[in-house]
Amino acid sequence: MPDPLDLIRADARAAMDAHGLTDWSFRFDAAVQRAGITRFDRKVISLSGPIMRRYAEEGATDEIRETLLHEIAHALAGHRHGHDATWRAIARRIGSSGRRTVAPEAPTIEPGWVGTCPAGHTLTRHRRPAGARSCSRCATTFDDRFLLTWTYRGRKLAVVGSRVRVTAPGRWSGAVGTVRRVAHTRYHLRVPGSAKFLTVPFEHVEEL
Repeated sequence: MPDPLDLIRADARAAMDAHGLTDWSFRFDAAVQRAGITRFDRKVISLSGPIMRRYAEEGATDEIRETLLHEIAHALAGHRHGHDATWRAIARRIGSSGRRTVAPEAPTIEPGWVGTCPAGHTLTRHRRPAGARSCSRCATTFDDRFLLTWTYRGRKLAVVGSRVRVTAPGRWSGAVGTVRRVAHTRYHLRVPGSAKFLTVPFEHVEEL
């Protein structure tokens, strides 16, 4: 099966060329909280790879097209116009709805991080929280009685120094190593036989 991002990339390139943006580039990025961005200084239209893939999986082809035309309209209008009447007129002329934001019913990327306090209150984040944090519903200022315990997609994470096993298929499947760093979505592991740290997604590591 073709990668849906390859198809979106081809459609984006064709649409940009059709609207005269032949000297602009297209790329995907890793954003999960916005669908697209127009970088005027670099002449780049960038769409969120995770969100576009989610749209493709859900069959939300209209949202893919809307996002692309939204950014093309920004490129055509220029950086001074934002979401003003000039931008809106261009957006509608090229086939966009002229909406400023993503439709409320559009598929979204669920936050991977969930913090739970002793009372059961939860807080979600797209990125790994930095440092200790207490529940704001239980205390208006930091209070270590109400520390949040974080999980990533339902998993409690191993800490630095823990011994773990790699469960991902491939050369290092079954390898045992030590956690040296916990990044946003991956562990950095020291594994015997590897000259460099292995970077392995959280879901493909089990703690021993």
